[in-house]
Amino acid sequence: MIGLSVTAAPATAAEKPQAKASSVALTVNVSDKVKVDTGRYTATYNGKKTVNSGTNKPALPLLAGDQQLLSVGVFAQDAAAALQNGTVYSGACSALAGKGATLVAIGDGSSCVKPGEAVTVNLAELNLQKLGATTDYLLNDQSKSVHVKLGPVNDLVQTIVSGVLSKVGGLSVGVDLDAAESTCMAQGSDFKGKTQLKNAAVTVNVPGKGDIKVADLPTNPKKNTTVVPDLSPVTDAVLGRVDTLLQSGLKSKIAPGVLDVSIRIDLIEHIKEQLAVLLKGIETDLVKLTMNKQDKTAKSLEVSALDIKVLDAVKKIGAPTAANVAIGTSTCGTNGLTSSEEKAAASGDKKNVDVVVSGDKSDPDTSVQVKPDNAPANAELNLLSSPAAKGGFAAGALVLLVAAAAATRWFLLRRAHA
Repeated sequence: MIGLSVTAAPATAAEKPQAKASSVALTVNVSDKVKVDTGRYTATYNGKKTVNSGTNKPALPLLAGDQQLLSVGVFAQDAAAALQNGTVYSGACSALAGKGATLVAIGDGSSCVKPGEAVTVNLAELNLQKLGATTDYLLNDQSKSVHVKLGPVNDLVQTIVSGVLSKVGGLSVGVDLDAAESTCMAQGSDFKGKTQLKNAAVTVNVPGKGDIKVADLPTNPKKNTTVVPDLSPVTDAVLGRVDTLLQSGLKSKIAPGVLDVSIRIDLIEHIKEQLAVLLKGIETDLVKLTMNKQDKTAKSLEVSALDIKVLDAVKKIGAPTAANVAIGTSTCGTNGLTSSEEKAAASGDKKNVDVVVSGDKSDPDTSVQVKPDNAPANAELNLLSSPAAKGGFAAGALVLLVAAAAATRWFLLRRAHA
């Protein structure tokens, strides 16, 4: 373990240096009124001693209904504040990574997690029928020539088209990544923050085509870098899948000679043109991502590795898992204490607040079990929630890596004198 002994000199009434840092691995705004997160871990130096509150052993509250933001993941969130040689310091680190990731203890603030497997953050399920991709719309033809040419197989064609829509009508939007983390360090009034993304990309899953990558995210994004993914590759994939399914369905279910080849080709092209018009409307109105989001004041700096906003078009035609998702939020600075924090500092109390998860408290299966403070380093924790039918959180399992606090004090300011 890399460490640095820090001795707090007695502070006089005239000078009372303060430092404060906090971290939240994941924050999910389900709606304007519903917000869940992994809990906040805070370290505050009040001029005499450091007071810690919250939890640095984060657990994920799963979302209500059938929606599931994550299936498997590892979270890291830690913070520290101290006085050294008359200067106050604070630092924080927070991250989300895939299963098998490990927390690392380092002193230079360059990283707080070693990536494992890839993890997907599920943002929304798109329903093309809600977009307007119905059988009636796709077969709509102002000249009626399509229906006239189809003649006796008109009803059968409608059945085939309906079947095709059911196979391609559900698209899943998500962010795939090995790790996303932010770090924040403050020395007096000097603030430094950064973000690292490991193999991160925005993807849309098209049934029968797999994941279509619509945006690659940089490893070391510049401050407040914004990306709005272009959905045009998804449009191409959907139309290609529709073409394949229609060709197969029309050939296999309509007897040879009943539907002329030229009519079949015209029909497929007509359907694809109608569908393309609908998809065009959401090609640049899917999600908005801000990487390395930084918000600085005179006394503090807040850094979020990824801030993801689901745009309005998605909300109208799908089921967003969340309206806004913030991954890896770290805050550091010399901001003052709240009244409750001053009281805790005066008493020397150290609080460890477990994550609070809403749900049916009468159902024991809805509770989230968090590893106790004396959990061994690198212990794994499995979380299960009750069925959505009881109003609790969606069923799912989350493997959390719980590291001992001493092993994750990356921020012990090894380079304080650099």
